[in-house]
Amino acid sequence: MARYNELAAKGEDEDFGRAGLVPLAEEGPYYAIKVIRSTVAGFGGFEINTDAQVLKEDGTAFPNLFAAGECASGQFFATVYPCSGSMLSISTTYGRVAGKNAAALALAE
Repeated sequence: MARYNELAAKGEDEDFGRAGLVPLAEEGPYYAIKVIRSTVAGFGGFEINTDAQVLKEDGTAFPNLFAAGECASGQFFATVYPCSGSMLSISTTYGRVAGKNAAALALAE
């Protein structure tokens, strides 16, 4: 703890190169956790248009078929998940669009 606080006071982490160290209390209790990077999202699924309609291979929409969330994330995150929470905004946005369009279609019939 003494070394950590010494580096925090200097404003430079000479041991691990971390930024933004903040001095901690001199006495515990202290708790530690192991933090690892991970991806919690799917990479794949259906391609959709801006109306959340599922697209065929030729780019035309399947009639009456909508998708949102991880089942329609392939075109947004082909191989890389840019940051935590990215899928939440896309899921929310396209979930609303898909629901609105599916409801409008159901009410029209």
